[in-house]
This record gives sequence, C-alpha cells and structure tokens, in this order.
Amino acid sequence: MSPAADAATARCLVGPAALVSQRLASLLDQWLTPASRCVDYHTFQQGQCPLTDVLDELRLLPMAGPCRVVVLRGIERAIEEELLLLEHALAAPAPTGRLLLIGDDTTPPALLRRLADHHCVVEQLRLETSRDRLQWAANQLAAHGQSLEEDARPAIEDWLRDDAEVATADQRLEQLSLYAGERRTISRAMVERLVQVVTPSTVFAWAEAVGSGEVGLALQSVTAHAADAHRVPELIGVLGWQFRRLWTARLRLEAGAPLRAIARDLRIPPRAYDRWSAQVQRWTVAALREAAQLLLNADRQVKRGEGEPRLLLELLVARLATVPDARRAVTSSGRPHSDAECP
Repeated sequence: MSPAADAATARCLVGPAALVSQRLASLLDQWLTPASRCVDYHTFQQGQCPLTDVLDELRLLPMAGPCRVVVLRGIERAIEEELLLLEHALAAPAPTGRLLLIGDDTTPPALLRRLADHHCVVEQLRLETSRDRLQWAANQLAAHGQSLEEDARPAIEDWLRDDAEVATADQRLEQLSLYAGERRTISRAMVERLVQVVTPSTVFAWAEAVGSGEVGLALQSVTAHAADAHRVPELIGVLGWQFRRLWTARLRLEAGAPLRAIARDLRIPPRAYDRWSAQVQRWTVAALREAAQLLLNADRQVKRGEGEPRLLLELLVARLATVPDARRAVTSSGRPHSDAECP
C-alpha cells in the first residue's frame, strides 16, 4: 500500500474478519496515538444509528491528535438512500477525518466499484504470498499464546496453500490451536498429523454419523481413522471443534438469526451447507451441552492416560450417538423447537 493510499480520507476493508482486524489495527496504529485513540476513535454498526450521525462524528475536529477515525461496519447492508448520502460525503471529505468502511466476503462487487468511483480506497484482503500466510498464521496462534517451531512453517504453508481467500484458513488455525491444547509450541509432526486426520468432508460426515443415533454407523465412521492411538487426541479435537460450531449456530438460531447468515459467519463451505444445516436443526442446546461435557471428559482422560485411547474414543462416540434429545430439535413440520436452556 502506497503512502498516498494510506493517507486517504476514506477506505473500505473487505475480507475475512481476521485479516480485516489486522489491517484495521495497523491503520489505527498509523493514525492515532494511544491517548488520541480514547477520544478520536469511534465505531458504528450499519443500521443501528442514522448515517447522518456517523458523518457528523467524522466532521468533528480531533481532540488529542492529528485526525479523527470513524469506523462503520456492515456497509453491505446500506440501503440506496444511505449510499447516496455517503457518496455526497465522499465527494467533500472532512479534512481531519478518516472514514473506514468494513465489509465482508458477501459485499457485492458492484458496491465496491461504486465506492472506488467516489474516491474511496477499496482493499480486498487476501493471503497473496507464502510470507503473508506464515505471518498471518503466526499472528493467529500468538493470540492463543502459541507459536510455530521453525520446521513447522513449511507444513503450515503447504496446508494453507489453497486458502488464499481465507475461506477456511482461519478455521484450520483454530483447529490446530485446539489440538495443541496446553502446548505452547506447535511442531511439524503435529501439523502433518492434523492434515492426515482432516479432509474437506470429514468433520461433517462424523457429526452426521454421531447425530444419526446409529451407534454402529458412528463407530465405523470415526474409529476407522484411529488405527494409530496417537491420533485419538486429534480425532477428539476434530469432533470438539465441530460440535462447538454446532453449539454456536444453534444458540444463534434460537435467537432468531437466519441459518444462511449463520453459515456465512461460520464459513461453512457451500457444498456442505445442507448437511450442516440439518445437523444444526437436529441438535438441541441441552443435547449440545451434554455432548460438550462428554468431549471434555474424554479429552481429559486420554491426555491423563486414564485408559486405552481407542477404547476411550469408542466409548465417547457411542455416548455421543445416544445423547438424549439430540434428534428431537426438529418438529414434524420441520421447524426447530425453541429451547429455553442456554449454556
């Protein structure tokens, strides 16, 4: 990014949340001091207040620094009248104001072109190079207090090679962090074991088998990957990661969020949407809470050596497949019940 672009009074950041957050933090560090950030930085959510209020805030003079920064998230939800008002403001920018519009992967290209035509710098954030991928991975893991051993870096680069759009890269790093558990450094061997365990459809197939209530099917689907006892913690980690996403989705569904929007936020691959949505509607909050406790207990037992790993995994899968109410979340009409219990 050129110095001139970095000095632009308006820009739009579009891309995965992790990359947007990193870029936003970088810009704030350039524009604001720690002291001025307290009084000259304001953030708004599109639709929660009039756009006129956002623009009025932008026009105020800074109180403790050279500029005032206003962030507006959810620009893809702006209606036509608001876009016309925004275009008028972009044509006559506030001299000491910096406007940051935040979009996501669903922001229409036509809207981005429209903003670019009105003097707004549009940044579509991607992991373009191997150096980008490695730096991003290191930052993500550092947020969890973890780091990569030097020999793990090539393995991470290979694993993330196909995810330049970060459609699934953030999920993969979350998996890796969970598998590492309390370990603070991540080795090449750990990454390679994880790559062998996880395939694009594996986690959905396992959750589907477990949720079917068919113990034999669930055991056949999951334990077939556990020929090596050393893989059992990773397998439990995969199941835990998927069930945590189901829990998050179910809570949001109970709160009235559209299932498609939930899938977009959790970055569910389009090809897996039908299977995933059926799983979300099948499991109740109460059943997911019980499943989470079973997974936590099994993970603790395996790591403490309290039994033969494969046997502990088989017991876990059998118990998950018979969790009460797991398959009663959908009524005969196909609509999900409301579950009053919350974790």
